[in-house]
Amino acid sequence: MKSQTDTFVLFSADAGLADALSAAVADEAVLLVASSYPELLALARQPHVRGLVVDALSLSHQAVQKLERLRSEVPLVRLLFVVSELPALLLNDLQPLRVDILARPLPAQALSLFVQRSLNAGRLKTKSVAAYIDQLASAHRLSGKEISLFPVVLDNETPKQACERLGLDEVVFSRTMRRLLKKCHMRSADRLAKSVMRDALLSTSVLTANLVEPFAPQAAGF
Repeated sequence: MKSQTDTFVLFSADAGLADALSAAVADEAVLLVASSYPELLALARQPHVRGLVVDALSLSHQAVQKLERLRSEVPLVRLLFVVSELPALLLNDLQPLRVDILARPLPAQALSLFVQRSLNAGRLKTKSVAAYIDQLASAHRLSGKEISLFPVVLDNETPKQACERLGLDEVVFSRTMRRLLKKCHMRSADRLAKSVMRDALLSTSVLTANLVEPFAPQAAGF
């Protein structure tokens, strides 16, 4: 059954590619189509985006630089780059960006496999995120009021909804959010959200759990 929170974003003027991706997504997610690179960046930042499909023909030039920026904006989202040809130099440039690559003509079922991998990759159970936030709260001595703002940080709630739930006015909300970010050594709620999701994901892995500490001060530049 389709989840209203699972979303894929396509950046391409190729109607055939759009139809194929729409069929691959089917009733499992929502498909959004970006008409420009700035719109792609904006859509990619939305919560619950599971995968991005970018057509090299739509990037036109500076493809590697644009993909680098896209990856920096959404480090955990799966990214598929569709090309007409794949020179070795381009492949070498893309490898560090963790980009899946498909060359036209697209292999059968390739998009369906990408969709399924994206839906399955990096899923975090609510209890896993909550457990990591508890660890974070203990490490940084967060107050109950500060902890209560994590639904806003993780885009599960708007600031207005949080104020109504907690009985806060805008001034107190803003002051509490600033204090939360300062304690966690983060410059913005978006950076804090990315760090929570990244480190909560790593902390659920047996191979990486011992490597993750709750936001050491040097993590502020993430």
